[in-house]
Amino acid sequence: MPKSQAKPPVTAPAIIGKVWKLRFDFLPLATVTIDEEKAAPFIKQMVEFWMSWEDNLEEAGGDYTRAWLKMLGLFIVNNGKPPRNDEGWCDLDGSFGITLNDWDRYEPDESGLEIIEA
Repeated sequence: MPKSQAKPPVTAPAIIGKVWKLRFDFLPLATVTIDEEKAAPFIKQMVEFWMSWEDNLEEAGGDYTRAWLKMLGLFIVNNGKPPRNDEGWCDLDGSFGITLNDWDRYEPDESGLEIIEA
């Protein structure tokens, strides 16, 4: 009688890349995994899509990934959601080497708003 062999469990493929955590006002905003080799051309295109991209890149010390991560963080803060089918952004589902693992909606504290008569 042949021995039965147990099949290994089926698991989801591992996400390969460097993990980045974005924070805003010390609060968690998003976690992103970037496969730097696969994502590099797409990150460059997204950074260079926007006006003033040279200034953004310079502020990031010439690092396209950091410039893009800042843009992503500001997009989430300003829109209350990550980019999805938005002009100038690729899918963040891993197909372009970028996976948005999680994100939190940032809601600023209204008590920080000041109104000053000039």
